[in-house]
Amino acid sequence: MVDIELTASHRYIEAQQAVLGSMFIDPRCISTVMSRVSAQDFTFESYRTIFSAIRGLWLEKEVVDPVTIVDRLEPKAAAELSGIIRELMEVTPTAANVGKYIEILLDDSTLHQIRETGLQLRD
Repeated sequence: MVDIELTASHRYIEAQQAVLGSMFIDPRCISTVMSRVSAQDFTFESYRTIFSAIRGLWLEKEVVDPVTIVDRLEPKAAAELSGIIRELMEVTPTAANVGKYIEILLDDSTLHQIRETGLQLRD
């Protein structure tokens, strides 16, 4: 039997990685991502930090690439996140499917938020 929660979580993590990786692979898709996704859609603080750094550079009309993102971060965060950024680019197959990655991310983000709210209400 397939564990639906585990499958959804794995799919959600892959979608988060693919959305972030797509913006590094092809910065032309950043506006599409920014119009539909927020930092709260990411489960890991590291992903939220990377997304926020991309958003900040994009809003300032600056170049967005791994070097400019790392440069924008605090030194401690930069050391931790540079490897994650490299990994995001490696695990993302293509930026051409960013629309589908966004759909998966948003669907699973909504489910994650509902689940978290339910857990809070239970406690």
